[in-house]
Amino acid sequence: MRIVRLYVLAATFLFSLSHAKSFLDYADQIPACGLQCILEVVPDSACHSVTNSTCICEDSSLYDAVNDCVSASCTVLERLQLAKTDEVACGRAERHQTEDIAPFLVLDTATVLFMLVRLIGKYKIAKTIGPDDWIVFAILLTLLPFIVLGNYVRITALGRDIWDLDVNTIQTALKLFFIDEIFYIAVLALCRVSLLLFLIRVFSIRVFRKICWIVMVWVVLSSIANIFVVVFQCWPISYNWEVITAASDHHQCLDVNILAIYTAVMGIAQDFTIMIIPLPIIVQLNMPWKKRLMTLCMFSLGSFVVLAACFRLLHILQFSKSSNPTWDYTSPVIWTSLEVKVTVIVLCMPTIRLVIVHIWPDEFRTTRKRSSAAKTGSTPKSGTKSTRKNPYDAISGDSVSSGTTPNPWDRDIELQDQSPKNEFVQIRQEYREDFQDHREQQREQQREQQREQQREQQREQQREQQWQQKQQQQQQQQHFRTYRNDHVTPIATVHRSRTTPIAASFIRDRNENDPFYQNNHEWPLAPPASRAPAHRYPAPRMRTYTAPEVLPPGSSGHGGWI
Repeated sequence: MRIVRLYVLAATFLFSLSHAKSFLDYADQIPACGLQCILEVVPDSACHSVTNSTCICEDSSLYDAVNDCVSASCTVLERLQLAKTDEVACGRAERHQTEDIAPFLVLDTATVLFMLVRLIGKYKIAKTIGPDDWIVFAILLTLLPFIVLGNYVRITALGRDIWDLDVNTIQTALKLFFIDEIFYIAVLALCRVSLLLFLIRVFSIRVFRKICWIVMVWVVLSSIANIFVVVFQCWPISYNWEVITAASDHHQCLDVNILAIYTAVMGIAQDFTIMIIPLPIIVQLNMPWKKRLMTLCMFSLGSFVVLAACFRLLHILQFSKSSNPTWDYTSPVIWTSLEVKVTVIVLCMPTIRLVIVHIWPDEFRTTRKRSSAAKTGSTPKSGTKSTRKNPYDAISGDSVSSGTTPNPWDRDIELQDQSPKNEFVQIRQEYREDFQDHREQQREQQREQQREQQREQQREQQREQQWQQKQQQQQQQQHFRTYRNDHVTPIATVHRSRTTPIAASFIRDRNENDPFYQNNHEWPLAPPASRAPAHRYPAPRMRTYTAPEVLPPGSSGHGGWI
């Protein structure tokens, strides 16, 4: 046992001695600024000596201290040379992650095939090309260089330590990555615009279309601004890929990390907004279970796009200060590729369904037979159920009496004998008719609310008119009292002590026959002269009374003075 222990100690000593010798042998290849940092930092660390290669290679705190010193005093090229020397001196093997990126070539191929099937199938089956299809064609033109450049960068640079690459490879990778970033923003912007145009074409609700147009303007303006900022993030522009060899005093750059975080957050907000816009309408649609399943799959992939963008943002935040971007940015690039490819696949799914239904109508048909009213173009009345036939209504009549029971879902394949254009038109019409009943119910509810508001307004107007009439009557009575007291002195006010029976009878007859005294003994309305216009209220007529004729004594009648 003692001999074994002695052999182990000897082997350990020889191994450390060989490491010390190898590290000292590479000292002449270390840049001057890096060697100065090592000589300044190592004595104050736990290693205490530059000959202790094992401690220098394994101490992470020493590595961080040397890295901070080198970043402040050395150029990018000198830092890469020092990192390469440290890797060789410490005996570290080169790392590779290219096997983790290779499977995404299959996803790239599938994405391109999806787009080709959408464009060719839409033209062959529907015989129509809409604005969203032209945008998809533009997406294909921008997606192809995005895939080619991205794969070239993955194969040549990503998944490896940056100090294991030569300068020309690093510059080429940075230049292609800079161009690919512009294509990334353009592809996602075009995908969002195409999806919004598709929603505008399918749903005819005015408020929904206005919201889609507003979101589309937001997407276009923010994407143009992002591309402009990415292109001019450094001045001169060539500094983006010549950062290794360019002088550090002749450039101006924005904070690339803040720019990447802003772009990621803006993309997540836009994807989430576009995903939730049609949800209130789709939830209320009366769709068969097959179409509900397809819609659920489509929105599940849309949710995956948002999650991929969130994971990409987390990786960007984690490696924002990375000194080894070709190794640390492998995961963000993977999530970026997933985000773009899944977005394109989600965009192509509605048309892919049309192609699948055209090829296998028996298995994937989800359309239902319309009633005669639907065929003639008439719409059901508001407040009533849809006039579409239940497929199970086919099991009736002669078919049952004859002993043959047809498959109720045979009605689903009624379009297979029609032309491709009519098939697409009816499938599109199905989407529109699915929420037609709901729209009619909403309109009927709005009309009922309007009628109720009108009735309430009429009742309010009646109450207002009654109140005004009551106020007017009170004002008339008040004006009458004022006029009677100021302008009219009835004959009945003659002092009764000097009135004979004949005079009293005369006054009573005059009062009863006087038109001003009729109508329940109320005098006519006449406001004061200072208020009433002359053409509307004439001046009050003053009445004069002549004293009765004095009869001589002894004549017929009563004698004496009245």
